[in-house]
Amino acid sequence: MYERLQQSRQLAAEARRDPSRPCLPVKMRVTLQVAGAIYSTSDFKHRVITPALIMMAEYLAHCSLRPDSLLAGLWICQMFLLYLRQSKRFVPEMVNFLTGVIAISVASASDGLGYLTPPFVGSTNKAREFAFSIEDEHHGRSKFLSMSIQLLQQVAAMYSSATAFPAFPELFAPAHAYLRKVSSADLSSDAQESYKSLLTRLSAKPPRRAILQMLKKKPVPLKLYEPAIDERYLPSRKSQSGYSFERQGPGRNQAQREMSKLKRKYKSEHKSAKRQIRKDNQFIRNHAMKEQLEKDAARRKKVNTILHDARQG
Repeated sequence: MYERLQQSRQLAAEARRDPSRPCLPVKMRVTLQVAGAIYSTSDFKHRVITPALIMMAEYLAHCSLRPDSLLAGLWICQMFLLYLRQSKRFVPEMVNFLTGVIAISVASASDGLGYLTPPFVGSTNKAREFAFSIEDEHHGRSKFLSMSIQLLQQVAAMYSSATAFPAFPELFAPAHAYLRKVSSADLSSDAQESYKSLLTRLSAKPPRRAILQMLKKKPVPLKLYEPAIDERYLPSRKSQSGYSFERQGPGRNQAQREMSKLKRKYKSEHKSAKRQIRKDNQFIRNHAMKEQLEKDAARRKKVNTILHDARQG
């Protein structure tokens, strides 16, 4: 599947350079639909879905303004909605593409497309000449406008319900500016309902945001505790930790120092006694083993003598 996506990406790049080729082949459409149905589209990074998302975003950012290319772009927006229904990942190319289709459908010759990004950057006349034919301009504009408004309404519903997009009003501000110029008479019945819902959603008053300011009062630092330093510390070689039992610190009277000495002496004597007991046990084992070897040697010698006498007799 990954190799097929790479081949589809190359075909899409060649189609952008050669207008005679189909902008979105059937093989590419089938591959995208099958990938979205088989693999998990909510993963942060996926071997198949991530390249598919990148390929679709590249197409929306570099497609030509021909009618077949715009129809293919609207189909890709539908696939984006299918892919992002769970993750709700923000795709700026999809929002910019739908906004651009609405702009070239409603903008007049005197209006500029300053809110838009490629491939819709340029004069309005040039964009409309590429997108719609002269003899069927009204029908073409109405068709593309209805489809783009319905898709943009679904995109806005998806992103407005997600709590991770506090900048929702700013993201859809360019589309809102062009939607105000749309006439309901140019839309189909289904698109009119989507248009009213979308315009109501985008016209809602944005939440008031507080301006970031420096703190007027400096934060109180945490209280730091000074280390207890003993100036009369006496290191001892007999202590493994380097802490002497005979240190003359505060809170240690004569009885405590004597008790520390006794404990250390007891520990030393206990270790010495255990070491001596181990030595004694080793000596006893060696002595018993030596006696056993001597007995075995004497018995073996006696047996050999008896066997030798028996063979001689």
